[in-house]
Amino acid sequence: MVTEYVVGRVGALIGAPTCENSIIKIDPAFEGWEFAQGRHLRSGLGHGTLEVEAAIEERPNLKYRSEDDNKARQAGIYALHDWCWGSDQQWLHSTAHENTIFSHDHGFYFPPSSWRWEVDALRQRVDEAHVLGQATDGLTQRDLWMAADQLDKVDKSALVAILRQVPTTWPATDAELETLGWFLERRAGAVASRLRELV
Repeated sequence: MVTEYVVGRVGALIGAPTCENSIIKIDPAFEGWEFAQGRHLRSGLGHGTLEVEAAIEERPNLKYRSEDDNKARQAGIYALHDWCWGSDQQWLHSTAHENTIFSHDHGFYFPPSSWRWEVDALRQRVDEAHVLGQATDGLTQRDLWMAADQLDKVDKSALVAILRQVPTTWPATDAELETLGWFLERRAGAVASRLRELV
């Protein structure tokens, strides 16, 4: 939940097309409800994402670049993927809105790209590039540079404001969140530079 929440929020911070997300309260009346095979809800604070209208999922290749404003949105995806050490790429397209793309399901983001990030992996990989290995045909310098400009504006106070919203009942200590914030702050400028060189 921590990863899903943080990636969604920092994505919005730089204008990347992440789905709108929020911390939600799960009422005790839903305790034990099976939402997937063998997985059950627990009451308390959870993570929720606003539904994308008439969505279809595509993975892993980016599609529909020429439709709607997807060139700019996909530039944001390149930024988010490198910055947050993306993995298990999954995209939603709103068929009700010219296949507008959204990045979703960020559970395997941050090093080491598994179900949970690790402090040691964040420290070891902080200066490594993690460029999305997909074709850049059709992306524009203007859109990539705009995404880079947003990364250059990221500062510690904005990241702290996001990380302070993570509920204390979720599985992350203050020290782990502090390291995650450091990872994001330190990577932002280097990712911006790589975006400017992408096309």
